Amino acid sequence: MLHKHEGCEPCMYLDTRGNVTVGVGHLCATSSEAARLPFVLASVKPASVEQINFGWASLRYQSKPPKLTRYTNLFLLKENIDDLLEDDLDRFNGVMVDTFPDLNSFPMSAQTALWDMVFNLGCFGKFPKLVLAVNSKDWLTASRECLRVGISKQRNIDTQNLFEENAIAPDLQG
Repeated sequence: MLHKHEGCEPCMYLDTRGNVTVGVGHLCATSSEAARLPFVLASVKPASVEQINFGWASLRYQSKPPKLTRYTNLFLLKENIDDLLEDDLDRFNGVMVDTFPDLNSFPMSAQTALWDMVFNLGCFGKFPKLVLAVNSKDWLTASRECLRVGISKQRNIDTQNLFEENAIAPDLQG
């Protein structure tokens, strides 16, 4: 689901909020953060910190509306994108376990919905009713409380559907 809704871009790009991003929705909040990533040039030669900083600034500091949505002179290799995604998921694991102590007992579709949400939001602080519903395994309420602002309508629908799957046939779920 992350690949479907975040995409997978080997070059830096602007997300829907104008943030410089790379790979599977990995935020590069500063040029220093971007410079820590192993970008390469089209020739697969490692990029310098200066080249990475220039690419980041080219996207971040442009007039509105932006004319440039991707900086295609620098790339991450597939294995680096995969590693970055794993690191991001590991970073959110603590949030998930702290928020949902019984996470591993939830149906896989509910876990998928929650991982998509935490990846997008970073935490569940603005979703107390969702957290309560999920921890009570009230999947129908969770489906109503999972709507986010600033994402595609389809992403919200997909998340709702994942929770609703469990409300429709709870006896078939783990």
